[in-house]
Amino acid sequence: MYQDVQHHVQTCHQCQIRSTKKVDVPLAIRVPSTIFTRIYVDIMFMPKAQGYRYIVAARDDLTQAAEGRALKRADAASLRKFFWQEIICRYERGHFIIREAILKSCNGNINQWPEKVHHAFFADKVLTRESTGFSPFYMMHGVDPVLPFDLTEVTYMIEGWKTGMSRTELLALRIRQLEKRPEDLQRAATRVKNTRLRSKQRWEELYEHRFLKDPPKDGDLVLLRNTAIEKSHNRKAKPRYLGPFQVIGKSKGGSYVIRELDGTFIRRGVAPFRILPYRARMQEYVPAAELREDPFERDDVMDTGSNEFEAEQFHEEDESDGEG
Repeated sequence: MYQDVQHHVQTCHQCQIRSTKKVDVPLAIRVPSTIFTRIYVDIMFMPKAQGYRYIVAARDDLTQAAEGRALKRADAASLRKFFWQEIICRYERGHFIIREAILKSCNGNINQWPEKVHHAFFADKVLTRESTGFSPFYMMHGVDPVLPFDLTEVTYMIEGWKTGMSRTELLALRIRQLEKRPEDLQRAATRVKNTRLRSKQRWEELYEHRFLKDPPKDGDLVLLRNTAIEKSHNRKAKPRYLGPFQVIGKSKGGSYVIRELDGTFIRRGVAPFRILPYRARMQEYVPAAELREDPFERDDVMDTGSNEFEAEQFHEEDESDGEG
């Protein structure tokens, strides 16, 4: 009977769609290979001031260097302008100097220019600007950069240093000093990877109890977490889960493909953390006529003899009253 009651409670439809249970999935980390290969963009809502309401920020995955600006509107046109001016082509005049420095550092072998690009931009950040008296790196971080001028690599013995050098010549020599930077980037990427793996392991150990032991398979019924109402003020009276739906597959990215029970295909993929298995109640009921019958009037009810004992006891009480 306990198992029957447990099954009946677990398969209650209203209880399932109003469940407060949330599902977590194991973390999937992304390992950066080098700088500027992946950036993360975020738009932050701010109190209105001087006509501005938003901040857009773009951050490099490996170096964590960020660029940002204030926006009056958070629309596609404003973001396009931000990417074009702040990231893609921030200063054309400065880019001319960088291009000339790259060509000079190739020493006549023009095919080497792709290998010099990262060195050129990093060297440009650490050069002191005449207009400010500081390097862009110092202006951004408040400290001077630690350059890989290792004595074992003898990077300081590069020839060509002299007074009165042009900026392109100085930048070309800085590029040659930074030849060790790809190894530094690889070491930094390895450290980032190891750090994220440790964080992933700690997180999974902490929230392992919220993982689904048996992920839904094709054909299973599931509920869909109603994330649209989670930040609304009137969410208490609304169902926390929608459904049930039927799983029909899984995409390469890991999201579930579901459909309505009438076969209607839902084209939007569903993230695994929004999926909760649905327990359907078995359609086995006791006929209502049997519930209304008197069990003592049915022929298939075993007679325990308790009625005969009660009748005999009642008859003895009547006889004793008559004698009195």
